Amino acid sequence: NYARFYPAVVSGFTEGRIAVSDEMTINVGVRADAFKSGISFRADRSDFLSPVIDPSWNVSVNPRFGVAMPVPGTNGGAALRFNYGYVSQPPDFRYFLDTTLGDSLRTDVRRQGNPEMSFERGKTYEVGTSTMFATHAAISVVLFRKELSHLVSGSMRLGETGDLLYSTDDEGKVQGAELSMRGRWSVFALRASYALQKATGVASGTDSDSLVAGDQRFVEYPLAFDRRHSMDVAVFYGRAAGVESAWAVALTSNLRSGYPIDRFEAADPTAPRAYLPWTSTLDLRVTRDLGRLPGCGTCTWRATFDSRNLLGRENIIAVRRETTRIAPAMQAVRALADAHPVPQAIPAESILYHRSLDI
Repeated sequence: NYARFYPAVVSGFTEGRIAVSDEMTINVGVRADAFKSGISFRADRSDFLSPVIDPSWNVSVNPRFGVAMPVPGTNGGAALRFNYGYVSQPPDFRYFLDTTLGDSLRTDVRRQGNPEMSFERGKTYEVGTSTMFATHAAISVVLFRKELSHLVSGSMRLGETGDLLYSTDDEGKVQGAELSMRGRWSVFALRASYALQKATGVASGTDSDSLVAGDQRFVEYPLAFDRRHSMDVAVFYGRAAGVESAWAVALTSNLRSGYPIDRFEAADPTAPRAYLPWTSTLDLRVTRDLGRLPGCGTCTWRATFDSRNLLGRENIIAVRRETTRIAPAMQAVRALADAHPVPQAIPAESILYHRSLDI
């Protein structure tokens, strides 16, 4: 049954911390992940005598290592840290399922996906330093890199005309830097950060047929989550800043560069790759404690004002791939409406009849 499956995910983590001379701290850990897609179906949909696939468990063991130490000569005002580790995550379950969901009325046979897909994997590196200044604020600089492997690919093809087969043969990388600041003065607190990153994947023309030599060209693509610039600012007052006060104010904002868009499959194949417009939001939350609730000695009450996207920004985070627009063209909508006219009268025996709409 293509519409019913029983996925399972199990995770566990253990960590040890070692202090060296009260100066250096070493963290050693390991995380174990396992998943099972829970889908059982025939290896060949066109042959009802073909064996039934019962996917096994996939297991990934990810060690991690970290070191933190004070910077010499700073009297404890600055620290340096380094982290290294393996990461993994199960692929999206949509890559296991058939695109037709077992529609018996179809005469064509679609691909079944790949019920035996394994983890998507990666290695992470991070080095950073934090420094206190003016006794009320600290600034941090972090360099990071993630090497991605075994990414899900849909471009593998068996033979010249075979159906596409999902596999975990792609790779990519994420690298960048982050600058952040945290401070607290009396009843105010501030957090701000800026991150510059680049997330790309690599593809080549050699994966369509193992018997035919490809063009041997490797092409670098921005990954779907590649937003190069990211800025966040948060200002807190009163109780939100961690002090005793009847008032609590939290003003948070973020600014992001747009997601990448692939125009190679759009209406204009010659258009260069581009990014969607920048997005931004401004959120405000204000609360006022009003003390004891009249008539209830153990009850308190407060007034709350909560606003999301205070400036009403119309942020665009996705467009249609075939037209690079948010919505379909109006002529396409009208053509679809004209192709399926609504009958003037629908008899009660028709499958189109609904009593709740018969008004």
